[in-house]
Amino acid sequence: ERVKKKVLEEADQRHQVLSQLKDSTILNELSTLHNEGIKLVDPTDKSGSFRGREKVHEHLSSMVKNAQKTITLMNSKDGFDRKYELLVNSFKKAAKKGIKINIATTIGANKEIVKDLSKIANVKTVKNVANTRFCIIDNKEMLFFLTDDKTVHQSYDSAVWIEAPHFVNYFNSLFDVEMKQ
Repeated sequence: ERVKKKVLEEADQRHQVLSQLKDSTILNELSTLHNEGIKLVDPTDKSGSFRGREKVHEHLSSMVKNAQKTITLMNSKDGFDRKYELLVNSFKKAAKKGIKINIATTIGANKEIVKDLSKIANVKTVKNVANTRFCIIDNKEMLFFLTDDKTVHQSYDSAVWIEAPHFVNYFNSLFDVEMKQ
């Protein structure tokens, strides 16, 4: 009888826990996650910041190497020279894969580099870029530089990475306007 009573008490406790769990928000979230999968990841979880030009460039290189469809790059004159040294081989590999590459930089950029990159990319020098620097990959992720590379030491250069297609599409439309002018 004592064992029987103990088993009934444990069963009753488990029943209470399951009843509470049944009505909890945790079970609802787990059910939704199970049914809809990982797409429920909050877009704010897909962002990061980098400080120091070396770290920013490491992430930028990784993004370019993982591109599948498009690479869009807007740079200052000095940034254009640095990105050429950093990314020219990755750009060539991407072009061989059929990835579309669009690059905008300021008027006065190194003509030799413009000529070389024009063989594999759509390169345009524009007036209104100023010191705007960003890179968009596959219209879904973006690296946006926060500082002016002329006024900040390279160790303080910083950028924000974000994977948020709605936000990225806005910057892509701004880039398209510049390229058409």
